[in-house]
Amino acid sequence: MEQADVQQVFFQHIKNNLPPHLSLVDEIAELLNISNDSAYRRIRGEKGISFDEIRTLCLHFKISLDQLFYLNSESVIFTGNLANSTNFSFDLWLLYILKQVEYMKDKDNAANVPAYPIHNSILSLYYKEPVNINSIYSDNFQQYVDIKKVDTNKYRVSFPNGHCNYYSYAQGVCTRVDVEQPLFNLQFLLNR
Repeated sequence: MEQADVQQVFFQHIKNNLPPHLSLVDEIAELLNISNDSAYRRIRGEKGISFDEIRTLCLHFKISLDQLFYLNSESVIFTGNLANSTNFSFDLWLLYILKQVEYMKDKDNAANVPAYPIHNSILSLYYKEPVNINSIYSDNFQQYVDIKKVDTNKYRVSFPNGHCNYYSYAQGVCTRVDVEQPLFNLQFLLNR
């Protein structure tokens, strides 16, 4: 699958979840502060979409990148208040996630997840470099998956389905994510 095709799938996912009275083009143009023509070019895949633009759209439309890449999985996506740099506490965030996991376990054992606190997850890879960590929890697969350092500041996460993602860091900040799928490869870069 070409990058433009993946981008079109992304926008189709947004369109499918958009109320019928709203225009996809108008919403994208307004959110990204671009012209309608520029929005059309992005929607058609004629112009690439930046990581910052993906982030803006994902936050607004409450789309998880995991959810987008595994639309047909029976994954559990956590939701909650977004953290910001002024009041973010990683420990409190983990406690919040633990409460969600405990809630799911009480609902007729609907989710088969560990009962102990989850200290490292796929989401945490976007906030901190996984130094000296060998496994992290995957919400999609509801189990711990292996993470291995493959180069200086670069880590490979291997999933049970045989796919893998590569996370690269500069000064502890995730600056690049390479997603390898059978039909396509994606690369997300942090724009500064």
